[in-house]
Amino acid sequence: MEILKISYRSIIILIVLFFITKMIGKKQISQLSLFDYVVGITIGNIAAIYH
Repeated sequence: MEILKISYRSIIILIVLFFITKMIGKKQISQLSLFDYVVGITIGNIAAIYH
């Protein structure tokens, strides 16, 4: 049950961050696809964990 809560929150936060980035309008960032955006966030998290 706990994993469903975490998954749900993660997906909602990802969608919100994606739309905020699109609204900010930075050319390079706003042209990313959802997949590229997720990969970038994942690589950033991995780098932060193993720093």
